Amino acid sequence: MKIYQDEYNRKLEERYKDLDWHAWTAGQYIISAVQKALDPQKAKYPKKPFMKNREAEGSTESEIAAINFNNFVNAFNQSFNK
Repeated sequence: MKIYQDEYNRKLEERYKDLDWHAWTAGQYIISAVQKALDPQKAKYPKKPFMKNREAEGSTESEIAAINFNNFVNAFNQSFNK
């Protein structure tokens, strides 16, 4: 019985990690949309899915998150200063 419980827990953990990753990815698209709304001339909404950009550029998820956060802060600060 312990074997089945361990396997169930492993699959559940895998599912939670997958859901967490999807939520993070959705957040990246939301950040891009907000950036575009705050500063439409400077901010760019991705033309391709982030995974396509990552494969092409060799970027890691944390690099993408850092770039998006930096763009968001810049757009927010510019709209705040106006």
